Amino acid sequence: MEILASHFDEICLVDLDTAALQQCVDGLSATAASRTTLRAGVDLSCILSQLDLLHAEPSVPQQTMDALVSMARDLPSQIDLGQWDVVVSTCLLSQLVDSVFIAVGAGHPRSADLVVAIRDGHLAQLAALAGDCGKILLITDFVSSDTLPELRHVSADQLQSLVHQAVANRNFFTGLNPAVLLHRLQKDSVLVKPYPAWRWNLGPRCFAVCALETVSGLTLRDKK
Repeated sequence: MEILASHFDEICLVDLDTAALQQCVDGLSATAASRTTLRAGVDLSCILSQLDLLHAEPSVPQQTMDALVSMARDLPSQIDLGQWDVVVSTCLLSQLVDSVFIAVGAGHPRSADLVVAIRDGHLAQLAALAGDCGKILLITDFVSSDTLPELRHVSADQLQSLVHQAVANRNFFTGLNPAVLLHRLQKDSVLVKPYPAWRWNLGPRCFAVCALETVSGLTLRDKK
């Protein structure tokens, strides 16, 4: 946060968890604290409260799922957070996706549709926050050592080959294929820069993480 505050006049942190946001600003210098605002209690999927109600349901009606898919896709019209020069999503997308499977289960016939709706709604929200001139940095974990045990021990020079093969074998979290994310961010021909994947060790699990950055003001046509 101190480094960010040295580059930006205003920083806005958004999350559902108030305590987690507070931890981000505890101990900041007076300058950094004055430049940081918190937006706590914000459901960035707009459907978590509805998903919570589904935990006790033995089966989720088709009509309910249709309504949730519609709400998730229409995310930009439901949350107004203004516009920013740089918008960063830090490993949030996988958590939003996981909330679907926790609530309705992976076996529900519309679970994948709801995951895609949440993903596309989140990407649309990032685009709305960045506007025409802002930059988006999407960071997300996309596969773990649960299904790719080699991830924990593979050498650094073989990591890219391993995760590329995993994606080719469709071994990734539902809705979080990095190639599809890249394609979705390139909507309207915006130039997107992918970064090499890296490992994130989190307790007993290891995750592969990717990052995609839109280049503000440039399109694929400009690059040519």
